[in-house]
Amino acid sequence: MVKREHDDSDDYTPDARTPEAGEYEPERSPSPVPKKAKVKKEPKARKTARANGGTSSGGSGSKTMWDAERSASLVEAVFEAAGKAMDMDAVASKLGVNKSQVVDQLKNGRSNIRRMAIELVRAKKGGSEHGD
Repeated sequence: MVKREHDDSDDYTPDARTPEAGEYEPERSPSPVPKKAKVKKEPKARKTARANGGTSSGGSGSKTMWDAERSASLVEAVFEAAGKAMDMDAVASKLGVNKSQVVDQLKNGRSNIRRMAIELVRAKKGGSEHGD
């Protein structure tokens, strides 16, 4: 703590902010330590399917081919999960259709958006056409 010396000049008048003679000023905390600047790290280069010769690394270090059927199966799983988790009423309202029309577009075994998406993935990957 620092003891403040009293100013003996005639114009000195103590106020609430200035301690009286003999009083101690509260100890001030040192200025905050500046934080270290965050250093942006360059993202590690990921191996793409092309760099791996058409494969992608699995979590266990094995190489898995993402052929047309695996890709189509993934798309099917996404549509299945979306059909269960999606708020059909909100989507229908947003699209200006009724709920049953949205449900029909996500059902398996119909000529609908689901089938078109799966067939598109198969065609892009060079797979065969299979009925759902």
